[in-house]
Amino acid sequence: MSVKRGLTFSSLQGKSSQNMLDNAISSIIRDIDAHIMSSHSNGMPACKVDLPVTFGIATVKDSDAQLYIYSELINLMILSEEDGGKGFDPNGVHLEKSDKGVAIVVRWKTMMDDAETRKWRQDLLKSYIRQK
Repeated sequence: MSVKRGLTFSSLQGKSSQNMLDNAISSIIRDIDAHIMSSHSNGMPACKVDLPVTFGIATVKDSDAQLYIYSELINLMILSEEDGGKGFDPNGVHLEKSDKGVAIVVRWKTMMDDAETRKWRQDLLKSYIRQK
């Protein structure tokens, strides 16, 4: 008769690392959501959010954490709302280099096209400058 080992040290390490990765993703998503809400409230059709490049997870190399976390972020952003994602257009979500390392760019559709958005921003700035 074989005895089941139950919890092992290696499975404990794996669960701990996964929890840390999940917590990092949740924290970054809250930050992205805040940037999206702020940008949208200000009439912007997109936002750019710097992402962390180090994660401090002892059992996971930063390069591995980056690959996993960034992939999960993009998947969550473009996965349909019906499937538990955020439902953004896949063509409107990408990573790019930034001064701090890497950033995620999220673009969404608005009622105004790019030229209208630019004009609206310029008019807003002009009205603000005249008041001062």
